[in-house]
Amino acid sequence: MKGNETHTVWNENIALEEILQSLGENCFSEILSKKKLDYNDYIRKVKAYAEATSKEITTTQLRNIFSRIIKIKISNIDDLHVLRPKLAFVAGRSDNKMKTLVFLLDCLITKIDNDPEKLRQFQDFFEAIVAYHKYYEHEKGSK
Repeated sequence: MKGNETHTVWNENIALEEILQSLGENCFSEILSKKKLDYNDYIRKVKAYAEATSKEITTTQLRNIFSRIIKIKISNIDDLHVLRPKLAFVAGRSDNKMKTLVFLLDCLITKIDNDPEKLRQFQDFFEAIVAYHKYYEHEKGSK
């Protein structure tokens, strides 16, 4: 650790609090819903979350997860549950921001309930995270 940095012990309660603070109290149902109450507000939250994580999570880490998520087809939606232990492995090797993102993804996976539309919304959400993360990663690199 550098100078004055402190290492915060990660746990699911802290992660959930951070997720709800960043994405809103109804984020799980909103992310998985086809009808967003206020799409501009939803995108604002996604952008803010991506920006907040862009310093600690690499695009490569995100794209590795994204490539697995996007390959899951509606006909094989059960493959999504097989992804959960792989996500846990990624989290175990990562810092707190990545662990929190993996926790968010894991929570969303448990709420998909073999619903093809929820799978599509989950994939769209993570695609937006990757896209805005790349945008903010580029922004911080050009400063």
